[in-house]
Amino acid sequence: MKTVLVYDHFIARGGAEKVSFQIADKVADCEIETAYADVQLFSEEIHSGQLKSFKFDFLKTLFPTLSLLWFYLFKYSVNNSNINLVLTGVFSPLVLFKHHKIANSIVYFHTFPSFVNSSFKQLKNKHGYIGATVFSLFTPFYLYLLKTSVKKSNRTFANSSSVQQRFKSIGINSDVLYPPVDLSGFENQTDDNYFLSTSRLENNKRMALILEAFSKLPKFKLHVVGGGSLLSQFKTQYRHSNNIKFFGWLDDKAVKEQYNNCKTLICLPENEYFGISPVEAMAAGKFVIGVAEGGLLETITNEKLGVLLEPPINSKALIAAVLQSTERVDLTSDKKFRQKHAEQFSEQLFIETLISNLK
Repeated sequence: MKTVLVYDHFIARGGAEKVSFQIADKVADCEIETAYADVQLFSEEIHSGQLKSFKFDFLKTLFPTLSLLWFYLFKYSVNNSNINLVLTGVFSPLVLFKHHKIANSIVYFHTFPSFVNSSFKQLKNKHGYIGATVFSLFTPFYLYLLKTSVKKSNRTFANSSSVQQRFKSIGINSDVLYPPVDLSGFENQTDDNYFLSTSRLENNKRMALILEAFSKLPKFKLHVVGGGSLLSQFKTQYRHSNNIKFFGWLDDKAVKEQYNNCKTLICLPENEYFGISPVEAMAAGKFVIGVAEGGLLETITNEKLGVLLEPPINSKALIAAVLQSTERVDLTSDKKFRQKHAEQFSEQLFIETLISNLK
C-alpha cells in the first residue's frame, strides 16, 4: 500500500526534516508532501520528486500559524483514501478532521505547539498585542480540531517522554517512539581538538551564549555547522574570533565527518523535544556538553556520556564546563560506552516499529 508522509513545512534542515527523508527512504512506495518547502534548501529532493511542495508560502502571511491551520484544514486533501497516511507535524494531523475513511493513519509528534500553554503576556512579548489576541482566540479552536483529528488516527506517537507528557497535559495520549538516528558513517576517530555545534542559528538554541563563551576562549576551536536566521549576524559579530569557524549547511557525509573528528559536542537548546545531535555525537564516541532540559534528559543519562548544565545558563558556566571537559581522561572504554548507548536510538528500531503499524 502506498504511504504518504505529510510534514507541516520544510524551512530548515533540522531533525524533523531528516526523519521525514529517512522514513521515505526506508518505507516502500512512500512520498512526502508539505505545505511549503524552501526551494534552495531542498532543491534536490524537490527535483527528484521525493518531496512535493504545494508552495503555500505561509511565512509571508500576516499570521503564519493561523495560515498553516487553514491550509491543512481546508486546502490540503487526500485524493486516495486507500493509503497509509503518516502525519508528522502539529498542523498536518488536522487533515484527519475532515477525512473519515483513510485506510490507515499514524500521527507522529516531533514537537509540541508551545503557544497553547503560553500566557497572554508571553504571547504579547513575542507577537505583540494583536498577535497575542489572535492566538488567544484561535487556540481553543485549534485544540478542539487537533484532539478530534488525532482520535481518528490508528496510532499516535510522540518522539520523547517529554513530548508525550506535554500532549497528555492537553488531553492527547500517545506512545513514545524515539526518532531514528542513522548510525552509519560514525567512527571513533582521533579527536581533531575542536568543539562542535550543529544547532540551527536561532535564539532558542542558545547559540549567542555558545559563541560568547568561545570568544572568551581563544585557545579553543569551535566549528559551527548549520544555518539559520542569525548566521549572517553572527559571522559579522565574530569575524575577528579566529577560533570560531562557520560552515553553514553541510551534506550528511560532511556533517558526520565533523562529528567523527571533533572533541566534544556543545548542545544547549531551550527545551528541545528530543535532540538528535547528542545521539549522533555519542555514535561517534564523543562527549556532550548539554542542558538539563527536555529530551536531553532522556539521552544524556550517565556521566560517561556528557554533562548537563542546569538552567539558567550563562557563558561563565559554559566556559567552566568546557575547561573541565578537557581535563577528563577520554578513555577508549568511555567512547565505546557512548557508541553502545546510541544504538537504542537506531534507525532500524524506529523503522521496524513504524512498518509494523503500516498496512
